[in-house]
Amino acid sequence: MTENTTTATVTREALKNGKFRFRVNGEVTLKASVRGYDWASLYKDTDGKVHAWFHARQDLAMKGNADANKVPGLTQLGIAEITEYVPAETTKAAKKETAVTKTDAKPETKKTPAKRVEYTPQGRINAKKEYTVQEAADLMGMSANAMNHWFRRDYFPTEWITRDGSARKVRVVKGADLSTYVKTRAAEVKAKATTKA
Repeated sequence: MTENTTTATVTREALKNGKFRFRVNGEVTLKASVRGYDWASLYKDTDGKVHAWFHARQDLAMKGNADANKVPGLTQLGIAEITEYVPAETTKAAKKETAVTKTDAKPETKKTPAKRVEYTPQGRINAKKEYTVQEAADLMGMSANAMNHWFRRDYFPTEWITRDGSARKVRVVKGADLSTYVKTRAAEVKAKATTKA
């Protein structure tokens, strides 16, 4: 029998686990083999499909496979030298064709930074008075959580005191310090507005 390498392309792919995967004309015929065969004897069935039996040496491949010779309907074609498998490179055009278009995807919106909320006092800030979180929030027309954020970030000096003879201490800010911070904050906002304009 003469060598025939044009009947089918047989490739070998080295897997990460150290085993080998073999393909005949791109179709996987041996998923995971511990042996890296170099030759294959080729057979064709009645439907025209090419089958391969793998061998370590060329002379063994030329002898064919004893089991294959017993199968009715198989015609011995020749042998093929096994080459290394090279995956087809996907081009940009092919990627565009195969890309799945998301019809229900939300349109991309540009995120804009959150605007800095400007709080103005709802009443006159008494410089001599001490305000708790809730009292300062009510005065500024904001939530207690937002005011608590101001307290925790130390935007102005605060201190812990006891009130009405209670043993429990509360955190307060002096009216003068709160007034100074509010004025400074308003000036910063105004300055940013003028620079942007």
